[in-house]
Amino acid sequence: MFEVNLFTPTQFGAFIPWLVINRGPLSVLIHPNTVNPVTGERDAGERDHTQRATWMGTPVLCKWQEFWGSEVGEMLTRGMCSGFEFV
Repeated sequence: MFEVNLFTPTQFGAFIPWLVINRGPLSVLIHPNTVNPVTGERDAGERDHTQRATWMGTPVLCKWQEFWGSEVGEMLTRGMCSGFEFV
């Protein structure tokens, strides 16, 4: 698994077509990095990786409950992990 972070619409627009053509058999989880409108801080919790996400390829069963509350879950919640996750 690896991750790609895109920060502008131009980067997103250039990368997605390339990904469609070149991802091969990989499944790709595409998710946003939302910002809380009240605090202005990243709100990258469970919803960004589940309800607000979409897959390219075959969706992979992710045991998110094992992440939330763990060190990785804390990193996700604080926005330290974001972008595209290739499985």
